[in-house]
Amino acid sequence: MEMLDLVQEYRNKLQTNPHDVSCLLFALQIPSVCSRIDFPQTPENTGKCEDGKFYRSNGKAWDANMYKAWLRKHHSHFMDIYSNSMTIEAFCDNLYELRNQVTHEGVLMSDKNKFYFIESDSAMSIGDIVFIPIKRLCEDMFDAAHNMLFNRHEFINITLFNDMLIPSEVFSQISNDVSKTYHSFWDNRPEDDNMLNCIYDHIIFDRPDMKNKIDEFFKNHPDNIFEIWDFGYKYGHIIDMDRRFIHQDYDESKSMICRDLKRETDVLRLTKKQYERMLQVVDELNDYSANHPFDITQYI
Repeated sequence: MEMLDLVQEYRNKLQTNPHDVSCLLFALQIPSVCSRIDFPQTPENTGKCEDGKFYRSNGKAWDANMYKAWLRKHHSHFMDIYSNSMTIEAFCDNLYELRNQVTHEGVLMSDKNKFYFIESDSAMSIGDIVFIPIKRLCEDMFDAAHNMLFNRHEFINITLFNDMLIPSEVFSQISNDVSKTYHSFWDNRPEDDNMLNCIYDHIIFDRPDMKNKIDEFFKNHPDNIFEIWDFGYKYGHIIDMDRRFIHQDYDESKSMICRDLKRETDVLRLTKKQYERMLQVVDELNDYSANHPFDITQYI
């Protein structure tokens, strides 16, 4: 889909419902998107934010500078909004603040706003406060974006597909290929390896403190069994039909579920040997993944 087509889609939505907040949310993002098209990175616009530059040395954008610069460049489209109430600089600052307020706080209007949206088709300004229909701001923004994109005489794709979604047949092919890739890793391994990897994902993957805790436990008690009572409640349930690692047991001194509900609970139990095997499997899987990277370019 091309950017022009997306702008037109939202313009059509606005005609159907002039109070459509989704159109406003999209309109408020347009300066961020279009400024990156309008102002490609150059040595001259790369540098410090406080110097008014558009890009960092690593290529990331100084969004506030670019957002406001794009509004200033296309200010003629917005004169019907700000000309009787504020300067162009104030308009840029206030609109950027509104965009951030909506995007990051989920708040459309507050007592700090300079823009208040109304149901009426007419607009009014009192001092530096503007009362405006959603449709007016959206139409001005869509017009500015359309003119900029049209006058560049080039196609700006926002997705490599015909619409915003990966086609079902492409996703099906991706799923099948990924499944085949990892089947070749798991097919010749015992089921215990798969289960241990699953347990790792539940308790350690994003919890380095848990790995440190288990390491310390086996360092001090190499012949003991590491346990996590109420495992499913704490970390999510894993189906272990053969109860190789996840067991059912009852002990009110160790389990809140046993104590409060008077029933058995699931308990993870690992020996040092099982834990070491778990880490080995995870390392081998990570190596395999690194050697078989997913390449999205094969499908687009």
